[in-house]
Order: sequence, then structure tokens, then C-alpha cells
Amino acid sequence: MIFEIHKSCLQLLAEEDPDVCSVLNSLATNRRKELNVIIADRDVLDYLKSCTLLEANARRLFSYLRRKIHETKELKKVVSRYYTIVANNGIECDNCHIITVSDILKKEFLSKTQLIVEDLTDFKFYHYIGFYFAFKNRINYHLSFDIVPGGGQNSATILDGLIKQENRLLLGIFDGEPKISRGYNRWNVKSCTKDNRLKR
Repeated sequence: MIFEIHKSCLQLLAEEDPDVCSVLNSLATNRRKELNVIIADRDVLDYLKSCTLLEANARRLFSYLRRKIHETKELKKVVSRYYTIVANNGIECDNCHIITVSDILKKEFLSKTQLIVEDLTDFKFYHYIGFYFAFKNRINYHLSFDIVPGGGQNSATILDGLIKQENRLLLGIFDGEPKISRGYNRWNVKSCTKDNRLKR
């Protein structure tokens, strides 16, 4: 998962808000473990690398990201889906995928991205296309997936179960290939995007 730290979070830090400290420390820890990707503007990273409210390891991580700011800018140009962490719902943001500091504390994060695919062939296809995308755009980030057997109605059932848990942070990218099998329409992207629960 890719997270952008919005400048509105700095105001919470200025107010010594414990929730934003917890979120940022956790994000930094997971980034060091290569479990997520963090992007932020230059002024945000300048603030974070010197913020004594954060753990020392977190400050070092933000200092490293500040030195690699050119990579962050390039990544943001080519990636279309990521979450922007904002202070509250009243913050205006260019990104349509936003999550507040308070909401992110309620979510459960898995150690790896889960890739729901029909079979090993599909898994290899998306895995290698990810490597190609990273290479083509000069993105130097480790890619790691957990494969989850799905395909057709199975994928819809898995997603339905995850949504009902209401504690998972989901950002879905769906294969829009329409499939016909055994004389009936199999589940495809249309049946998934019609589900309003996926839009929250």
C-alpha cells in the first residue's frame, strides 16, 4: 500500500496529538520492513525528520526519504492509486482516496499486499507486470504479494467477507476482463464496482 502524508498532519503534530504520532511511527516502522511505501512533499518531510515527538527510528526514516525526494516525485507521477492521510474529513485534497488519522488507527494492516487471482498463471502475470512497471518507471521498491485463490464468483465472495469485517483498509484494482463460461456471465469488474461498500 502506498501512503501520502498530507501537510494537515503537521498541525496535529504541532498540537502534540498522540494519534498522529502513533500513525506516523507505525508507518515508518512498516516502511523500514518494506511493507509499505511513503510519499510526502519536501516541506512535510523537512518537518517530520526533525520532529522530536516521533521515535528516533521514524525521524531517521523520514530524513532518508527527504534525501530521496526526487524518487518520491517520480513515483507520484506514475502511480494512480494511493491513500492520502489527512487530519480530518474537512481537508480538501487532490487525491480522491483519503483516510483520516483517526480512521487509520481502526484499520488492520496485513504484512503483505494480497493478490486475489484465479490461478498461478494469473499470479505470475500480475507479478511480472508489476516488475515491468517498476523497471520502466525507474521505481526502486521491493514488490511482494501473498497469493489468494480466487477468480470469478470466488473473488466476489472473498471481497464481500473482507468488507463485512469493517476493519480492513481496502484499495482494490480490478481486472476488467469480461468472461463467459458455461453459458452464463461470470463475475467481473462491473459486479464489483456496483457495490457501494467498495467506494467508502
